[in-house]
Amino acid sequence: MQAKTHWRLARLAGGMLLVVCMAGCAHPSQRRFVAADPGPEAVKSMNQEWPAGAMRARKVWDAAPAVPNPSARSSFGFVNRFVKFEPRPQEPATLVVRYDPKELGYVVPHTLRLFRWDAQQRRYELSPNSGVNTKGHYVWGEAAQSGIYAPIGVNGHPIIYPTIQARCAFGPLIQSASPQIADRIRGRICQVILCTGDGPQFDEGTLKNYSEHMGFDDSPGGPIGGGGGMGLGNVCDFCFGMPFEPLPECDLFDPGQFPDASPNCDDFETELRFVNGGAPMVFCQFRPDCMLNRTGQVVSTFTVSGQAGSAGLVGEDYEPGREGARGEGLYYYQYQIHAGELVGQLNVDCITRVSIPFGDITPLDYDSNGVPEDAVVLVTGSLGREGPSSITTVCGRVTINFSPGICSGPVTFQGDVSFFVGMASRHPPRRVTATVHATTGENIDVETTAPSP
Repeated sequence: MQAKTHWRLARLAGGMLLVVCMAGCAHPSQRRFVAADPGPEAVKSMNQEWPAGAMRARKVWDAAPAVPNPSARSSFGFVNRFVKFEPRPQEPATLVVRYDPKELGYVVPHTLRLFRWDAQQRRYELSPNSGVNTKGHYVWGEAAQSGIYAPIGVNGHPIIYPTIQARCAFGPLIQSASPQIADRIRGRICQVILCTGDGPQFDEGTLKNYSEHMGFDDSPGGPIGGGGGMGLGNVCDFCFGMPFEPLPECDLFDPGQFPDASPNCDDFETELRFVNGGAPMVFCQFRPDCMLNRTGQVVSTFTVSGQAGSAGLVGEDYEPGREGARGEGLYYYQYQIHAGELVGQLNVDCITRVSIPFGDITPLDYDSNGVPEDAVVLVTGSLGREGPSSITTVCGRVTINFSPGICSGPVTFQGDVSFFVGMASRHPPRRVTATVHATTGENIDVETTAPSP
């Protein structure tokens, strides 16, 4: 969402008045292109017969035709969609690639991202600022280079997923070893997990329960025999035929920090429901008189490479809800990203997400429509201009996503500021470490407030 231009009078020494632009003043040429989800409605305007298309700045679609997969054994996470795209010179575009939910198999929808085939490196590379819209059934991302693009995700089958973990964990060793040693390492991974006759067996009921737990869109086919459109055939032979290059799935997470697979942890992201609201009406959920008292505030500033000034994460916690309120006994927390004093010297960079170890969220009916929501965005009654594109949770970590992001400005006080995002919990506050991600690729740890375990 493009911020409106706001002006303010500033009084200089000697009484002179100066008109200062406070927001939305950056010339478009000062902002580096950042791909963003065009939204299901915009994607519907793309020719329905096209498997993919690129939306340019003027909201004009360019076709991206289907092509064969140049490396059929380089991933466990293909969904049978490969397209060729030729970008126009000096016209950055967001490439949108549709996928068929029936082709997912055991590929987890929320993990899908856009990848480009790098013929020189002989592997699929993650496209910058890529994302997935699971409701519209498409992935999107920056497409600045010519080539073959494909949606790739994490195969969550209970046998294949540990294989991916092992391949990613041993990836650096396989890359640095001689071909003979690399082949032995790869072979041992395949043999121990996929090729042993006495490995774990899963009956139909177990797989059905597992599929429902992981949130697959449709009833997945088995990984052996190519069910679900994966075309893996015999997974043991498939594994032995995979190249030494790193799996593209390894770019989707840190192999040293795989999600905890304990029964109390959902391995993959779940999208949360949120609704727009405002203060003080949100506080009425916690006190009949709507006068909720703030008990703590943490303002953590941080810097971004290549940018002058600083940005900040604001975290606030409030007293527990009073008797008679809908949120009785619940603690309210809210968060805001502030890039007002972040200045882009050569390029404009953005904060695209913040991840907070929040734990379990207690839903509330913030808009009083009879349907509880996980979070509320304070679009009125507080400072802010940009709302989240999505909010997700995995293993107790809540991630607030912004697209294209909360961006720096050309001068001080012209950067973006997000709306506050609020959530409720049954647990009192404590200090935790949150992680902020920037378009520079940095993951920045900052302190904030969040519920106790």
